[in-house]
Amino acid sequence: ADVATIASAGGAVLADRVGSPPSLANPKVLIGPEGGWTDAERALAPPVALGDLVLRAETAAITAGAIFAALRSGRVRPLDHN
Repeated sequence: ADVATIASAGGAVLADRVGSPPSLANPKVLIGPEGGWTDAERALAPPVALGDLVLRAETAAITAGAIFAALRSGRVRPLDHN
């Protein structure tokens, strides 16, 4: 499926270098191509940052999975933006 189809189903965010912290409210993390997201793709879903570094696609997927597993288990707490 393409980015637009997945993003339209809701709960999706785009892994990017700059964005909000991961949250269980948006559990679908889309990992982009090596060249990054296009402007059209960036308009489809909000960005989420997995860290300060640019990650390769396979590393970004593992990182996102580990972050969400830690959030679900309560081992880490979501950041409070209030």
